[in-house]
Amino acid sequence: MMDRPQSTNIRSHDKSLDTSMDEHADEYTQQITDGDNDTEEQDIASIAYQASPLQQNDDYDPGEQENSNQN
Repeated sequence: MMDRPQSTNIRSHDKSLDTSMDEHADEYTQQITDGDNDTEEQDIASIAYQASPLQQNDDYDPGEQENSNQN
């Protein structure tokens, strides 16, 4: 009987990658939310949109549509 090669567990991974990605996400979130007058909802919309694979417009402003309706 032949021994099977030791299979690798596809669920195991380097935990340090998780930490570095979390830190990067925190920095990214901080950049979006710092120094603006957006509400928390607008910040969340901006973060969600920028993280979206559908993003195509670099200067998207989640408050843009809301502001145009007030005219």
